[in-house]
This record gives sequence, C-alpha cells and structure tokens, in this order.
Amino acid sequence: VHREAIRTEALSGERITGVAMAVRTSDSQVQIVVERGVQVSAEPNFVLPEALRTLTSIDDMLEHAALFARPATRLLLHAPQRRLDRALEVIRDTWWREQIVAIHQHAPDVIAVTAPSADRGVALQRIESMAGMQRRNSIVVASSAHDGGLLEFAGVGFGLPSLDARIAAQATSVLASDDPVEIAEAV
Repeated sequence: VHREAIRTEALSGERITGVAMAVRTSDSQVQIVVERGVQVSAEPNFVLPEALRTLTSIDDMLEHAALFARPATRLLLHAPQRRLDRALEVIRDTWWREQIVAIHQHAPDVIAVTAPSADRGVALQRIESMAGMQRRNSIVVASSAHDGGLLEFAGVGFGLPSLDARIAAQATSVLASDDPVEIAEAV
C-alpha cells in the first residue's frame, strides 16, 4: 500500500497554516509536528520529545512554508501544559467551536489537532480493501482515544496502558507497558 494512501480525512493546507500561525502567535515555544498519513515532518532542528516518541517518529525536516502548505492528517503540538493552554484557547475559539477541527489531548504536554471527521477505523478499512485483505485481518495497537475506530474494525487490537478505559474496553488485550519490545512480542 502506498504511504500516501494511508490517510483519514485531512486538514487542508490553508487550515494547517492558520492553526500553526495562531499557535506560533500565542506562544512561539510550542513545537509543531505535521503528520501526513504515516509520513511525519517537523521544522529543522526539532528534537522529538519523549512525550511524542510513542506517537510518532520524524521522517522529514522541512522549512516552515513547506511544512504547513499541504493537507495533513493531524498536527501534534508539544509544550508544557501552561503554554499549550494558551494555544488551545485560540484553537477552541477560532476553529473547534465551529466544528472545523477536533482536539485530542494525548498527554498533559501533547495535543493533536485533526479534521473533525477523521476516523482511523475508516482508514484501516480503506487500507485492507486496497491491499486485498479480508475484513478484520489486521492487528493494531491503540494509544489514544482517537484509535477507537481501529479497535472496532481490527481483528486483534492491543491497547497501551495509557489508553482511556472506555477505549481500552474494546481492545483484545491491554498491554502492561508501552515498551516497544513488549508491543512487538504481543503482535
């Protein structure tokens, strides 16, 4: 399956630019990571913080204009909670209240901004279809509330220990830790 085919509903380049500029204006210290399908990009000199390592890894370092110009699956914002609070206020007032974006808090210092209709379960079904797989033959690992759709449509679903109890209830099994070796052994 081609990497670009693995996407859910995307935020437009215009929306990404608007959110990113608003976040930068509210607090220039908030770090922004852009996810396009399974490709993840960040600004030059970005160091992936520990809080994001279980969510993603960086594929490309791009200059500001290239980073925000194209549609993307989600923006990950990372900063201490008090800094994120300012950015969240702007995002909520400008886009969230109008249901233009959805906001997901993965950790106290990590916020994801997605299209309100983004659903990873739908994306999983598209991937299975394109790969010619039978439904429910996939194995998935869920790390956030945003992964509920994955667990619903996968054949086997593992939840990480930080997963919300309502979402974890859908998992085949909840792992004892988010250690990559344990995840690999479970899969």
